[in-house]
Amino acid sequence: LVQAGLDDSTAAGPTTLVSFTDGNGDLVGSISFGSSVTAYNTTSDVRLKTNIVDTNVGITQLMQVKVRDFNWKADADKSTLTSGFIAQELAQIYPQAVTIPKNPNDIWQVDYSKLMPLVIAGVQEQNVTITEQGTTLGTLGEQLLTTIKSVADLEAAVSSGLSENYRTEDETIEAGELVALDTTSDATIKRASYGDDIFGVISENAGIILGEGMTSSKPVALTGRVKVKVNDEGGDIEIGDAITISTEEGIGTKATTTTRVIGTALEATNNDTDTIHIYVEPQIHYAWNETAAVASLFAPIENNENDTLWGRITTLANNFVDGVLSVTGVKTDELCVGDVCVDEGTFLKMVQDAGGSGQSSNNGGNNNGGGGEVTPEPELSPVPDPTPVSEPAPGIGPIAPEEPAPEPEPTPEAPVATVSEGGTL
Repeated sequence: LVQAGLDDSTAAGPTTLVSFTDGNGDLVGSISFGSSVTAYNTTSDVRLKTNIVDTNVGITQLMQVKVRDFNWKADADKSTLTSGFIAQELAQIYPQAVTIPKNPNDIWQVDYSKLMPLVIAGVQEQNVTITEQGTTLGTLGEQLLTTIKSVADLEAAVSSGLSENYRTEDETIEAGELVALDTTSDATIKRASYGDDIFGVISENAGIILGEGMTSSKPVALTGRVKVKVNDEGGDIEIGDAITISTEEGIGTKATTTTRVIGTALEATNNDTDTIHIYVEPQIHYAWNETAAVASLFAPIENNENDTLWGRITTLANNFVDGVLSVTGVKTDELCVGDVCVDEGTFLKMVQDAGGSGQSSNNGGNNNGGGGEVTPEPELSPVPDPTPVSEPAPGIGPIAPEEPAPEPEPTPEAPVATVSEGGTL
């Protein structure tokens, strides 16, 4: 039933313009007016409801609702674009807002006002999710700050150095002193002396100490920055110099030879400096001049990559068999056998005195090392011509020929020992 018109023109509050009742006369809706506002009302009194529970629809269904733009067929020029829903589509997602006619030929209808519960439920559900995510983000933020602080603390600790406690029988060892392993006891350290293999340096303020709680122990720096006691035995220490043990127990100095070092200087010394910061990095340090000498062993000779000093030394070593060296030639200024040594001149004289001849390949043959002259090579004796045989006179019997005089044998020529410049035989 429908009642239209003001029910009370003198009422101060909302006044019903139109009321809707069911067949029993119960109110099911109205249009009311008040304070220049018209309200379209649907009954919602709790006294009219039963089986009240929280809805199970929300953001999931709301996100599935398709909002369409369309033109009404009745619009002749199709100039008015409308946004809304398609009843048949909406009925599959939220049928509460759709009026489905019993006669399939009748028009389907959508009550837009009935979509409000779905919208509100979706917003509420989304708000809960946002709140939960906010809480989660807050927790994660706190965890991140804690992690950042932990990382910062760790960086500070690492920059201060990582150390490990080692036992020692010498409680007088101080921070900054170099230590070595005590070979008389397992995993024990002692104050380092010259010639010891440096094991580490005692840390002053280690950021991280392994083996805390160990009795009769000292923290040995493993990595990072640490202060070290130094002296000037190796000269002034510059940034980047390698630090090794000096002749003073426990005190470091600049490494000038190939040796084991404890680390690298991070600052220079001056006349008043007895401690410096180093970066702990135990290793073997090679002196630059020794490194250059080693490099020269393997450097190509005359741009021949296959010819090196090391290769020649190796070849020479391979020619030793049972203690005997076999070579194709020896060039030397002096030849020594045991404690006896001879130079070129002396050697030539020895050959000549033995009945041979000596000849030097150098100019003048006077490079005898002793200033003496070299005896010239003796000439061979001339061979005499044979005596002619005379013809016999006519009528005279043959005359027995004289026995020819024996031809003198030439003096045998002594082998010539040729000594080249520098003494090569």
